[in-house]
Formats: sequence, structure tokens, C-alpha cells
Amino acid sequence: MLITRRQLIRIIKEELEFPIKGAYAQYKKGVGSFAHPDFESKDEIKHFMLKRMEDYKDVAAPDQNVQFGTGYDDYELKSGRDAKEYRRYAKVIWNKFADHEYFKNNVAKLHQVGYAGGAKKMRTTGVSRRYLAGGSAELSVVGIESKTPLLPTPEEIFTVYDPIWNIGHPGSPVPGMEIHLILDGRITWAGDFDAYTEELETHSSKVGSPDDLRRQKARELTTSSGMPKRPGGIGQLEDIESDLDEYPIILDAEDVAVMTNKKIDEMIIDNWVIKSIVLFFYVPSLSLNKNSIKKIAKRLNRERQKKKMMTYFHVLKRAVADGYPSPKICDYSAGRYWTDQEVKQLFDLLDMGAY
Repeated sequence: MLITRRQLIRIIKEELEFPIKGAYAQYKKGVGSFAHPDFESKDEIKHFMLKRMEDYKDVAAPDQNVQFGTGYDDYELKSGRDAKEYRRYAKVIWNKFADHEYFKNNVAKLHQVGYAGGAKKMRTTGVSRRYLAGGSAELSVVGIESKTPLLPTPEEIFTVYDPIWNIGHPGSPVPGMEIHLILDGRITWAGDFDAYTEELETHSSKVGSPDDLRRQKARELTTSSGMPKRPGGIGQLEDIESDLDEYPIILDAEDVAVMTNKKIDEMIIDNWVIKSIVLFFYVPSLSLNKNSIKKIAKRLNRERQKKKMMTYFHVLKRAVADGYPSPKICDYSAGRYWTDQEVKQLFDLLDMGAY
């Protein structure tokens, strides 16, 4: 591959200006910002971030050749604290160059509840109440471009984000249900790929395991600021074109416009508040398109008794009783949200008593 003289100068300059124990970029300790060169294009900004994610891999797990990072670094060790700074690097640069007005005003922010194997537990005990405390800890959310981000239209969601089991085939009628929190807050990272951000709860590690103990220590040390989520480490980078194709970082509307599927796979949100809790579903037999609310409620109550656990509609009713605000039901078959009166009418008919 041939490179121009200007590109060669930039490569040399970056290596000279950002050394620290090898080829790792130097961050400015104590001033709350991280060094970076003068970028000539947006792609250079993004690739610089990917390099910092690669640096984190080289510092935290030099023998790792695949993406990782859902666990927290060991904050009790100097090596863990140093690794944490490299992990912050890409996120700091993202926040400096991202179009925050776009993400605030034109992107809906949806956090799925009951995911990562938690659907059965949710249908037994309800939506976790930990979200009710608000946004002291960062969360991962899906981003969907919307003219009304605090309540995206069924069309905006259905064209990019079908109910479960249909990833990669937006707009196709595959039955499914999901419950999401629609949030408002500040986006601190966005990429159209799984960035392996830290897990706030124990999903992939057992309680009491080393990974869980590091998570608990991180929670203890971030009590005032809240638990952070930052992009993890990535494997060996190759060249700017293929790297950005594999790890597409999203900075603004222009980046979303060129996406085949307009769903931003992972964003991180801070200082968030819950605007509503929404059940999105595509099940024609439960739709107001062809059924009365009374008939739907009868079927749901029958299913609850048969399976000895709540349906998603019962879960939504339970969530409201627990304090979740503004319940919504998005009925894809009917092409609309149920009205508040229709939701109330259904809740009045749902049986929440003993099985």
C-alpha cells in the first residue's frame, strides 16, 4: 500500500508526540483532558479513538486478540488504575468531537429491560427497581433517529428495530415483544457495534468471582459520580478503511445517514431520566387491529394462569405500580400507540392475583 508524504509525516508526528512506555498515547494527567493531534478529517478522529481502544487492550490484556471489556479493571492495583485511564481515552475524544445537539434532539434513547437472559426473571418478579433511582450510573442504550426522540413513532422504530428475533431484517413481520425505557440524558459514546462496555450488573460472571469483586470495588469507589461505562479493548487494527468498517464510530447525523440500518447499536447515556416505559410488540392476535381490549385481556390472563408467570402486559402493569412513569403500548400491527385510556382499560382487566 502506497502512502503520501503528508500521510507519512502525520504517522511519524503522532508516534513522536504521543509516546508513553512504548507506542501508547500520552494523556495529560491532572487537567481532565487527553492529548490528540490536529485532525484533517473525521475518519482520522475515529481511527485515533480506535487506536486508543487498541492501546487499552495492550495495557490491560496484551495476550488478548479479540474484543473484551465487560468486566471492570482492578482499581485497587496501580496497573488497573492505569488501564482505566486508557479505557477513558477514546470516550473523552468522542465527547470532544461529537455533535451533542444532534444526539439530544434527534436520537431516541431506548434501554431494554429484561435482556441478557433476564426475561424469565422479569416475568416472575417484574422490572428491576434499580432504574427508579435515576441516572447516577451510565447505561447502554440503542439509538434511533427520530423527530420526536422522547416518543419515537411506530414507523421510526419498526423500520429499523423490529421486535426480538429479527436482528438485521427491519420491517419484516416477525412476532415478538420487548419492554424498553425511553430515556432523556447526555450521550457520552455512540458506535454501530458492540463496544464491550462494562456491565453494571453480574450477567456473565458469578457472584463472588474475581470479576464480580472488581465490579463491586468500582461501585464503591464511584459512589458519588456513579458507575461509568466505557468502550473496551479491540484486537489488532489493520488500516483506517477496514477498521472503521468493522468498528463504525458515530459522531453526528452524517454518520447515521450512511448507515444501512439506522439503528445505533450501542450508545452510553449519562445523567438520564426515565420519560416512559414502553411495551413494543408485534403479535397480530393481541393487536387492537382485530381484537377488543376485553378479548385481549381474557387471553393474557389465561396465559398468565397457564404459565404461572406474568405476560409482558402484566409486567408493564406491575412496573407502573412500582413507580415507573408514563406506560405506553406500541402496537405494530395497528400501526400506533394505544391511547392512555386504552392502556388504563386493559390494566383494569388484567388479573394480578394469585395463580
